[in-house]
Amino acid sequence: MVADTENDDFMLLNQQYQLTSTSESGQPLGMCQITPGEIGVTVGSEIQFIKVNNNRLMTDRQFQLQDSKNSGLHGFSISHHQGNLFVASRTALYKYSLSGELVSKLH
Repeated sequence: MVADTENDDFMLLNQQYQLTSTSESGQPLGMCQITPGEIGVTVGSEIQFIKVNNNRLMTDRQFQLQDSKNSGLHGFSISHHQGNLFVASRTALYKYSLSGELVSKLH
């Protein structure tokens, strides 16, 4: 999967690097692998979970980023580790559960 920030979409390429599917979900800023068939993507103030099904990209679920002091939080990068998501904004690092619960603000 490739993020195309200029055209606000994601592209799925096959093993020959040919385009097989696109998903227009907004401007992707960061992405990480959750499982072999699922990617977590930061899109503005939300996290989208994109699954690959029969060589097609499908948005499986999503949740809004939250911080009790910052309702306009935007995620710029994302990482998955041991069942948790780590999302960086311009000013802080947040730890979320895969269900979207804010676990802690780390920095």
